[in-house]
Amino acid sequence: MDRVHVLAGHVVLEEARDQATPMPTSAEAPHVRVHPPNKKHFVTNPWERLARWEGDGRDTQPDTIPRLFLQRSVSHAKYHPMAAKLGARDGPWTRWTWADYAREVKAVAKAFMALGCAQHSSVNILGWNSPEWFEAALGGVMAGLLPAGIYITNGTEACEYVFNHSKATVVFVDSDAQLQKVKAVRAQCPHLKTVVHWGPDCPKDAGWIISWREFMALSSKVSDAELEQRMSAIYPDNACYLSYTSGTTGNPKAVMYSHDNILWSFKYIHKYNARTAGALTMDEREVSYMPLSHIAGNFQLFGAFCMPLEANSEVHFAFPDAMQGSLPDTLKEVRPTLFLGVPRVWEKFYIGLNQLLKTKPELKSNPTAVKAFLGLDKLRCATTGAAPIATEIMTFFDTIELPISEIYGMTENAAYSHLNYKGMRRIGSVGPALCDDGAGSKIAEGSGEICCWSRGVMMGYMYMPEKTADTFDEEGFLRTGDVGEEREGFTFITGRIKEMIITAGGENMAPVLLENQIKEQLPALSNVMMVGDRQRYLIALITIKLMPDGKGGFTDELDPMAAAVDPACKTFADTQSSQVWADHLAKGIETANSKAASRAQQTRRYCVLPGDFSPVGEAPELTPTMKLKRDIVQKKYMDAIKKTYGEDFMPFS
Repeated sequence: MDRVHVLAGHVVLEEARDQATPMPTSAEAPHVRVHPPNKKHFVTNPWERLARWEGDGRDTQPDTIPRLFLQRSVSHAKYHPMAAKLGARDGPWTRWTWADYAREVKAVAKAFMALGCAQHSSVNILGWNSPEWFEAALGGVMAGLLPAGIYITNGTEACEYVFNHSKATVVFVDSDAQLQKVKAVRAQCPHLKTVVHWGPDCPKDAGWIISWREFMALSSKVSDAELEQRMSAIYPDNACYLSYTSGTTGNPKAVMYSHDNILWSFKYIHKYNARTAGALTMDEREVSYMPLSHIAGNFQLFGAFCMPLEANSEVHFAFPDAMQGSLPDTLKEVRPTLFLGVPRVWEKFYIGLNQLLKTKPELKSNPTAVKAFLGLDKLRCATTGAAPIATEIMTFFDTIELPISEIYGMTENAAYSHLNYKGMRRIGSVGPALCDDGAGSKIAEGSGEICCWSRGVMMGYMYMPEKTADTFDEEGFLRTGDVGEEREGFTFITGRIKEMIITAGGENMAPVLLENQIKEQLPALSNVMMVGDRQRYLIALITIKLMPDGKGGFTDELDPMAAAVDPACKTFADTQSSQVWADHLAKGIETANSKAASRAQQTRRYCVLPGDFSPVGEAPELTPTMKLKRDIVQKKYMDAIKKTYGEDFMPFS
């Protein structure tokens, strides 16, 4: 029997490995908690347990994902949670009922058991968003496993790292391209036993590679009673899911979530959505296009059965080339009511709608028609997150009566700790801190770091006790690494601790603020990265907005916003000999410098890089969620940095 400590309402099960230990009752967990405990507040092994609930007696009682999912499949049996196009793009949508969904998820769980997957072991999913992805993940959770998605843009080495770190016994792939990554490293992955291929190009009679149909057929070897017994050993404070961080500073870390982490977080986000959208209905529609390997993309996976009983949302799966141009077509067809987009998505919408209004200025008085151009005319809750978004984009969507609410969070807190919503929204801020039951926030004295705690905060980084300990402060708050300030109840991000630049003169500065100032003056720029650590002054590496090539990269052709700077320029090469562009950049930098807090924070020189930063390729400059990999950019463009500094360059090490 494990020792149970109750400290200011925080239940900690120390060294909990006995799965027969009963879940603490609400009587053991006092109702009120003023702040996190000072005792142990994380675990790093997948068999350990960690509870954070208060037991407030309303709708936030601890629960498990399988139980809530199966309950939903009964109460909403005839409603549709998923829709996908299994044939031509212009063909019909195939829909699953909740009853269909539950039957297939149970079969997946049994198939895992038939393959010998032990409780607390891991499985990986390397494929595009699809019903199979959802079913593999939920089936894994139902069988007591830890599913982990892998970004489809990951290279072979990055995939190998996740396979081995998670000790995955089964890996799912959706295409030959992803299968080749597994084949290339299989010999170096001792835990990997089986690959399940759900694509049409699955090789036949491949032994360790089986098709989705063959995998599902294995379920007949396990009885319902055996599955029930496996599920009876699952508790709300068990780890149930992994989300690997983007890896901006080295190898990604495996964030472990418990059932309670996920259910609490996604139940609460629905409450905030309802404050913006109004009461959620049985006819909500969403589009799944964000990477399912990121917790934000999993909102539709887990959020579907966290909705109120009087609501239902049908998730439509976009095509794999959604971010290369097909997303608007899907949106026009689905006409979602709820939509989350990263800033780059809203920026593309902004550019497209501006082009529309230039050709059809009469639409300026018809916001509904403008929104319908992108299939957003039924949208009642529009949100953005993962990276800063330009003020001009937020303001533009306000003018067409589609306010966007910015959400702030990280993988470690289930994607949100602060959020704007109707009645509490301020452009430029990340909103008020989440302060409902089971959550809190603070700005650390001295450093100004934003810190938070909630039932949604991760259990810990799997197999990484030291890194986990560094991520929590002595009071049990999660350290975000971001610097911020509170103004009138709203939180504003002012910098990032790990990215702080310290010049040779000892001046400390946050590059994000300076970069945003330049982008605000020069909206035709795609990316800006300040350089200046241990240098005498700052320089900026900048890229111009280009048209995508359909493969995750870019062509040499300017996008509409960049082309508008000098109509005589059609390509990046044209801009290099354009005096209009030279004057445009010089004026924008000068204006940004005039807003700098000190001369040390001004950009003295800048370099326009060819091409643009991308999340794909051998050394991608961006993470799959579009965060800047500063160390990669610095190494990749060191020659450009040295040339820009000239004789003033001082070696970084």
